[in-house]
Order: sequence, then C-alpha cells, then structure tokens
Amino acid sequence: MMRNLVPYLAIRNLLKTGDVLLSRPASTLGGLISAATHSPYSHATMIGYAGVGRNSVMMLGETIEHKDARLIAMSSEIHRWPGYYDLYRPTFSWRPTLAWAFICRAAGSPYSFRHISRGAVRRFIASAIPPIPNSDLPQWPRSCSALVHAAMRCAGGPILREYDCDVSPADLSDARFFRYIATLYWSQHQIDGLTK
Repeated sequence: MMRNLVPYLAIRNLLKTGDVLLSRPASTLGGLISAATHSPYSHATMIGYAGVGRNSVMMLGETIEHKDARLIAMSSEIHRWPGYYDLYRPTFSWRPTLAWAFICRAAGSPYSFRHISRGAVRRFIASAIPPIPNSDLPQWPRSCSALVHAAMRCAGGPILREYDCDVSPADLSDARFFRYIATLYWSQHQIDGLTK
C-alpha cells in the first residue's frame, strides 16, 4: 500500500465522526499483537467530537492497557506519535454518531487482557476455545479492537467477526469495509525530513 503522508492540521477539517485510526506498535505488547495478527497494526481507536461549533475538540475514543477506556484529544496523540497512526474511513452504511455515543459511554470501563488472550488463543486453535460473548453494554471490559467493533456493530455496522473478542486491528483495515485515507504526522517538516 502506498502511504499518503499528511500533516494533522491539513486534514483535521476533513475528519469525520466514526473514522478509525489504526496504530503501529510502540511497545512489546503491541509488537506481539502485530505479529500474531500478521498486520502492521496493534491498536485501534475511533474519532469523534466533544463540544459544539467553534468550541468542539476532536477526540479519540479507545481502551488501552493500564489506562482503561478513555477519551483523549486527538491532537495530543498525533503530536506524541507522528507517523504511527493510519486513518481509515468506513465505507458501509451505518450511524456513526450512535457509535461515538457508545464509545463515550464506555469511558472509564476496564481494559480486557482477557479479550486479547482469548482472541490470540482462538486465532491459533480456532473454535476449540469458547469465545467471550458479545455485549451491547458500553461499560463491558474490552480490548481496543473489541470496543471499536462493538460500537460499530451496535450502530448498524457490519459484523467483521462473529465475536468482538476475535476482532483485531487488522480487521478494521479490511478493504471491503474501510478505505485508507492517510498516515498522520504532526507537521509538514516531519514529512519533509523523511524524504531527505
């Protein structure tokens, strides 16, 4: 895939509620997730807004190990991790504002290492290991991909895998359902530094 490198401020006004950001690994656990799923990605998050009009702030809704489910300003994440996040846009018919409301209600719920471990074991032993049942409750403990998938599923999106626990960041880049838009950097200077 040819990457489209874009500074955050150049694309900010084109971003939509329900867009998905997928991150490359930045930790040992992330590297294991990426290797196990045969994907460049180890983390998934959804874009939405807090506030209205000129006072709105673009946020990321995610669940992350040792920090649980949270909402965080997107600008701070891109500034901290330039070039790590790829932007994907859902191409299916759904209700992204409902998905974002689900993500917001999930804030504060615990991260689920159980989802990660069960998903990994099921990936290698298939259906011999029982799944973690799906829940429509936003506060249910989940991994990052399971949270994004549950929000999409409850908002009329496609079922990428039968069980949320089996969904990985790779599934959220499936070209049948998502279109790659760009790889986000904080500044044009960072992008220019890559080409020198």
